[in-house]
Amino acid sequence: MALSHPGFVASHSDPLTRRTYGLFFEVMSLLLRADVTLVAEAAFQHSLWVRGLPPLNELATLSVVRCLVPDEVARGRQQHRLLSQSTRTAHADAEHLIRADAFEPLHLDVPTIDVDTSDGWRPSLRAIVEFCRN
Repeated sequence: MALSHPGFVASHSDPLTRRTYGLFFEVMSLLLRADVTLVAEAAFQHSLWVRGLPPLNELATLSVVRCLVPDEVARGRQQHRLLSQSTRTAHADAEHLIRADAFEPLHLDVPTIDVDTSDGWRPSLRAIVEFCRN
């Protein structure tokens, strides 16, 4: 979507980002209504996930794979992506790096597995897949 808007500059809650957020959940709804099993990945904070998930409750059984790293690792990865990936212009990475807000991961009363991604995956990919299949 960002590429279709020449000169787009991402910022916290800009109009295109807000539109993309809604579209993310609309696409999930479309796929679930077509009986497609899916994995939806996004680095949304809890407050954003809980606004978009309720309409999907009647369509899916939700499980959460929550990837966690220490803040300094997350910021280092964000800095690296900002400097090395031109597609990051769709995200307000520079703004996020300046803000000192703590990230609030999704927390729901549903089956959840925490995955430490600091260096590989702990638990293993095999364990994550097994969790998702149950």
